[in-house]
Amino acid sequence: MDPIYHVHWNNLAAPLRYEITTPVKVTVSPLKRQASKVKEPADIDPREFLVDVKLTGESSDPLQLTVSYFACNDEQGWCKAVKQAYTIYIRRDRDAGRVMRRGGFG
Repeated sequence: MDPIYHVHWNNLAAPLRYEITTPVKVTVSPLKRQASKVKEPADIDPREFLVDVKLTGESSDPLQLTVSYFACNDEQGWCKAVKQAYTIYIRRDRDAGRVMRRGGFG
């Protein structure tokens, strides 16, 4: 949720859920999950999921992530179901997690 646009989760509807489709040489667990039910009718708190990803060989095929949730904008008077799809490529991090700062590595 982006507070700039004054959009919030609609917690009165079904919770956010995700589903991941994987290529043959990639295993993800869990492949799908639903967020916990929230008591407040609305909020903008992040929703996070941890997944295990295992590669059994080289694969250049991407994962497909679909996220479904309900969002509302009180100022504009709407609530609607939202479904977003993402393509995730698994690539080696050549910097191995190092952070670049001005003048070199930090």
